Amino acid sequence: MDILTKYDEQHINEPGRNIPIDIFLRYYFLQHKADFDSDARNQMVELVYTLQRYKGYLNAISERKSTKRADVITWDSRMKAFERPDFADLFDHPSIPEHARCSVPLSLFELIAKSHSQEQAFKICRTALESPKLTIRANTLKTT
Repeated sequence: MDILTKYDEQHINEPGRNIPIDIFLRYYFLQHKADFDSDARNQMVELVYTLQRYKGYLNAISERKSTKRADVITWDSRMKAFERPDFADLFDHPSIPEHARCSVPLSLFELIAKSHSQEQAFKICRTALESPKLTIRANTLKTT
């Protein structure tokens, strides 16, 4: 989880240089070209995107490490929570707030619930957790 740790550190230490994670990954893999083959890069990218999607939920179920300033959640503890056998079962556990089970900030969840309903907000946010589908189209009117 070195990639995600470096990404978070960059956002904390260089706030003026906040770049999207896909661009960060591109530059990371360019710098470490010899370290990963194509399959390893694809697997890592898929894992990084999945962990980012579930970050709010992982924060709710991960162990916190106490420091002098505050409790910290590391990517290693998030990864351990992700690999737990009961990871999917905890999605419906009532002790975890609904917004955390949807992996969205509370303010966003409340905004969606206000414009729709609590139940609809939950469905909308849970749908956003799904992996996006890839669609390929061909324009048969154009040929080269």
